[in-house]
Amino acid sequence: MSYRCQPPRRETRAPKLSTPRGACDSHFHIFGPTDRYPYIDERAYTPPDCSVADYQKLADMLGIERKVIVQPSVYGMDNRRTLEAIREFGFETTRGVVVISEETSPEEL
Repeated sequence: MSYRCQPPRRETRAPKLSTPRGACDSHFHIFGPTDRYPYIDERAYTPPDCSVADYQKLADMLGIERKVIVQPSVYGMDNRRTLEAIREFGFETTRGVVVISEETSPEEL
């Protein structure tokens, strides 16, 4: 059974302290749109869409320059959304963690 997550807070405010130059968010997820990137049936939760633009707005406000996107469990081993988000953010500032099977070949990687 999957529970529905609350959507991200749309209203945020700048922090009182400045973020150091080159700051990195080392764990976050990008979700949806679900019609293009469907979730697996066997998931524990159902998140609302949270796009690259949604995250970038937050990162800009916080002063986050570098990012590590982590593959969320709701996509199983379908890494397309995570890989596309890395491309959207840009390879200069973004890396990712994906999920692979034991059968994934070095060539596929």
